[in-house]
Amino acid sequence: TIVYDNPYNQQLLDMEAKSFEAMATQMANNMSLNKEKHALIKEWILKTDRETYVYGYTDLLKLDLRASIATISVPVTVLAAIEPYGDSIKYAKGSAHFIMFDQPEWLIKVINEEL
Repeated sequence: TIVYDNPYNQQLLDMEAKSFEAMATQMANNMSLNKEKHALIKEWILKTDRETYVYGYTDLLKLDLRASIATISVPVTVLAAIEPYGDSIKYAKGSAHFIMFDQPEWLIKVINEEL
């Protein structure tokens, strides 16, 4: 039921550059525990066209893959970060959103094991 034209999206679209940069800094700091990657993630956010960034998140939140997932007939392994959600599935402990920055060795090991 999420729509593109909503107050939160409009707030992000109307945000002045300094405020948006501050928000990008906070987002980047929460997306990786590897502090050396925070600047890179922030740069990615700031380089992205603002509408693409805002509406991309809306698209992600609207995405319902239940029907597609139900048709999968082969084994599937889900890789996910544990912070701040807790331990289940195959979570990368000590990782935030960008597993490849926080736990690169673990990610490669698990991908190789699954393949």
